[in-house]
Amino acid sequence: MEWFLLLFNIVTIAVQGILQLLFMGHLTEKRVKLRHFAVCLAMLYCAGFTDFLEAFPDSAILLNILTLYILGRLGLKNNRPVSCVTAVLAVYIAQLSFGLMDSVTMLLFPVIHGNAPLLYLLIVLAAFLSSALCAICFRIISSHITLQNPPQGLLTWLLLPPGLFLFAVEFYILSVNYKSVVLFPGSLQLRKHIMLLLLQALGLGVLFCSLYAYRRICESFKAQADLALLEQEKHSLKNYVSQAQIRYEKTRSFRHDVRNYLSVLDGFLRDGSIDQARDYLKNLDAAAGELSFPVHTGNPTVDILLGDKLELAKTDGTAVDISLKLPQDGRITDLDWCVIFANALDNAIRACRQGNNSKSIRISGEQQGDFYMLEFENTCPEDQPPVPDFGIGLGNIKSVALKYAGAVTAGQQHGLFRLHVLLDISVQPEGISKQRA
Repeated sequence: MEWFLLLFNIVTIAVQGILQLLFMGHLTEKRVKLRHFAVCLAMLYCAGFTDFLEAFPDSAILLNILTLYILGRLGLKNNRPVSCVTAVLAVYIAQLSFGLMDSVTMLLFPVIHGNAPLLYLLIVLAAFLSSALCAICFRIISSHITLQNPPQGLLTWLLLPPGLFLFAVEFYILSVNYKSVVLFPGSLQLRKHIMLLLLQALGLGVLFCSLYAYRRICESFKAQADLALLEQEKHSLKNYVSQAQIRYEKTRSFRHDVRNYLSVLDGFLRDGSIDQARDYLKNLDAAAGELSFPVHTGNPTVDILLGDKLELAKTDGTAVDISLKLPQDGRITDLDWCVIFANALDNAIRACRQGNNSKSIRISGEQQGDFYMLEFENTCPEDQPPVPDFGIGLGNIKSVALKYAGAVTAGQQHGLFRLHVLLDISVQPEGISKQRA
């Protein structure tokens, strides 16, 4: 029996340590390397097979938490709150899984009492099911919760009190009722084990509820941050609209006074004042230059925005090619056009800055019937990660496209990133809002 328990404990500690470390890596989206596993198992074995534990047998769990915390800080490079919370969660879920199986084992023990082969089989089966339950819980949590970039460090600390409370309850249950991995006291009553099983299952449910609440809080913080960014973007886009309106008024005033300018110029020529006529023409040319756009799309607001953005691109040495004429029916608002072009060009300029080879940005647009297709193409590093899910930038573009019953596609290949935006210019956004309401 002694050799069996020794081998059993060695395997159990190894499986438990590997699962816990993988859980911490998935939860924080960090890569766990082989040396991390080696250090973890070495520390767990040193903690599990020392004379210190004979005097303080309940300290093994605390040493397990300390081991994972150290690996989280030094190995995975997590901050203090994330390392602490992930270590407590990993150990608690592992102990809870074994505690649940211990309760089930106690319920089955009277049936196989005195049958040694079945006893060994029950011990192995309980350990296997405990590890499986632990892995399932780890998988569920890591697939719905991430601690890679928590909104605030204080928010991560909020997970610690409920985690410590549940851990303390489970620690008490295991210490008082199940001193070792599997214990078979035949005097314990059936009702007691059923209550302990239900209590531990309830603890698991409370943990999932706490993590769900944490995720909703994180989503709320992220939504507030995104809203603040959107407000800033809205303010800047309104400035583009205001500048376009001011320039339009100046252009209209300039056109209105063209006859007066020509009359003055005619007077200079009649009097033979050639030099004064030339100076006057230079002043008129300068005034007209202030009213002209470096880019002509048919939309003054978009022209101003493109002029500012492409000036930044040219400053970085990026070649720019624009070939588009926007619809003139006014069904797509200036603000929506600005959302598309501002976010697309910000991403394109950022990607070009990351590249070392030739940099280029190409924008084209084409109307086919009631649809208008925009294409943005820019260079990007070939080793750039795959296109992520829609973040706040591409998400804003997608929101505008959906507003006009359109679609957005994005992809990269051979150092080129392409973004396509399809809009149905025959649809009024107000009508879509009413239909959805």
